[in-house]
Amino acid sequence: MYCCNGATTSINFYFYFIIMVNKKKCCNNCPFLKDTLKGWLGKEKTREIVNAIKNDKTFHCHKTLDGNEKICAGSLILLDKEQDIKSNFTIRLAIMTKQFAEIPKSEYGKVFDTAKEFIDYHTK
Repeated sequence: MYCCNGATTSINFYFYFIIMVNKKKCCNNCPFLKDTLKGWLGKEKTREIVNAIKNDKTFHCHKTLDGNEKICAGSLILLDKEQDIKSNFTIRLAIMTKQFAEIPKSEYGKVFDTAKEFIDYHTK
C-alpha cells in the first residue's frame, strides 16, 4: 500500500481498510478548496499530488497524519469531478468493502473542478 509520498507500508488490506477511511468533508484549509491560500503548495507539489492520486495512490488529510490517516475529501472530490475516482484501485477496494464514506454533494462546489485548475492556482 502506498501513501502520497510513495512510501510503502506492510499493513494488510483488510486491517488497512478497517482503519483507513476517507474524510466526509473538506477541512477548512484543505489545499483542494477554491478559497485556500493561493500558491502555498507550489506547482511541483501539486503536480506530485495529482500524479499520485491518479495513479492508485491516496492523499491523506493533513489533519489526520497522527497514525489514524484518512483520505482527503478534497482529493476524492477532484478525482470524482474528473471522472477518475473509480480508476484508483485503493478507492475501488474501499467502495467494494463498504469502507468508503460518501461525501455530501454540498462539498463539491468548494473544490477545484479540474486538476489543471488546482495546479494553476497553487503555481506562484
